[in-house]
This record gives sequence, structure tokens and C-alpha cells, in this order.
Amino acid sequence: MFYSTVFPLHTANTTTTTTPFSLYFGTALVLLVLVFFSLTCFVDPGIITKDNVHNHLALYPPTTTQVGGQGFSLFPPRDCPTCNLPKPARSKHCRGRINACVARYDHYCVWINGPVALGNMRWFMAFLFSTCFLALYGVILGVTGIKRDMNSNGSWDYAYMSSKENRLVILHESWRDLGYFVVTRYQPQVAASLFAGAAGLILLFFSVFQIHRLATGYTTNEVFRMREMKREMRQHYHTTTNINSNGGGDPSYSSCIESSVTWDRGWKQSLSEVIWPGYYLHRAPGENAKRS
Repeated sequence: MFYSTVFPLHTANTTTTTTPFSLYFGTALVLLVLVFFSLTCFVDPGIITKDNVHNHLALYPPTTTQVGGQGFSLFPPRDCPTCNLPKPARSKHCRGRINACVARYDHYCVWINGPVALGNMRWFMAFLFSTCFLALYGVILGVTGIKRDMNSNGSWDYAYMSSKENRLVILHESWRDLGYFVVTRYQPQVAASLFAGAAGLILLFFSVFQIHRLATGYTTNEVFRMREMKREMRQHYHTTTNINSNGGGDPSYSSCIESSVTWDRGWKQSLSEVIWPGYYLHRAPGENAKRS
């Protein structure tokens, strides 16, 4: 849409045949987004196999939280009934086109038709931020293109007779009339810019939110599982402990869940594991041996 509506505004009414920088830069951004999208789709998301399961177990060992004499666990020590392999913490069996257990599973993305996990999270984040930047750059192109065309045509000085004020009004003197003129004359460009702006803001919010989760050591899958675990603990306390008149039980269940997230290793290492997952995966068995 931008190639057929916005870019022509940057080349119209020019005395040279030189292609503007915005066309080269915009094309480079589109190609960069496609590269990150392809990497997200086709790079190994972190499939757990017989050859690497030992490394994954060392990087994210299963944990168990004991509350009220009964075991609650986000990722208990167990084997996957489908893969017949031990399940590391933070992993999940993906039944889509992968059909295997995936390490540090975050969520299933319909846009790539696959999981976003340990192996491709960095490319997913790069895809998000590059798409966000491309959308916001599209807004800049739309606004500057409309302004450039209006300057070339002298549209700012258009005059009309106002029936209400009974006088000649210059277009740039009335913000309402100027907005109406821009929307009616540049409908495709305004529509493309508004769509790009809305998409860019949504992607920016989602990207920052995702970075916050990664920095604090959580995945989307873990957030949902923690909510389910809290409900199970509430039901457990309501059936096995005395509830006071205000309906309160043991207040420690929430803190116990938080303390069970032993893989929260600080924001620096949490983000480093996203950027260099292979490095931490290969060094995990050696680090565990040193600690033992």
C-alpha cells in the first residue's frame, strides 16, 4: 500500500530522477522484517531430543514446592508420555507441526504456525521490534509525504469563501478545514498512515510487555500455569484448613509460588539466555557440576 500511495508523494513534482532515500531505507526495513520472520519460523525453537535432554535438564531442572504438607509444582519431575523423555522445567509438548517437547516454551504463535520458545525467542523479539519500527516509519513517511505534496502544490494557501463568517478564509488558518482537506484529498495516504500508527503502537506495547516478562524470568505459559496453581492452592486450603470469618486461609501460597521460580536469575542473565541460548545450554551441565 505504501509503495502505491505514499512513496509517489515523495517523488512527485521533483526536477530530478534520483530515487529518494526513503524508498531504499523503507525497502531495506521490509526485507529485514522478512528475514527476522523467516528466522522465527524456520530456526529450531528448542526441540528436546535424546541427545540434548541432559543439557536442558541442567539448565532448567524440575522443581517442587511443598505447601501445607501437599506438593504443588509448576514443573514436577516427570516424563513426557508422548516423547518418552524427561521434561525439563519450563518445557511443554507442542502438538502442532513440531509434535515434540520444546524448551522454555513461551506461547504458540499463529502467525508462524509454531511455538515461540528457547531457540527462536530472540528472532521473535527482533521481528516484533523491526515490525514496530517499520510501522512507525510508515507514519513518518505518510505525514512528510502529504506535507511535501501540499508544499509543492501550494495547498496551504488555498482560499475559499466562508458562508458562516462571510469572508475569504485561507486554508491554513482553520485547523478544521485543513483536516477535512487532507482527509478528503489524501484518503489512501491517511488510511495507510493511521493503520500503520495503530499497528505500531500495539506492537510497541506488546514488545515492551514481552521484554518485561523475559527480564523478570517468566514466560507466557508460566504465567497461566501459575494462575492455575494459585486456584488449586485456594481450593486446597478451603478444604483442609480452618478458614476465618473473613474467608482468608494461609496467606503464604502466593509467595510460595513466587519462590518456586528458581530460574529467575536476574534481568541480565534472563535476557542473556534469550540472546545466547546455545551458550547457556552447553555450559549448564558444567555449572551444575561445579556447584555440586
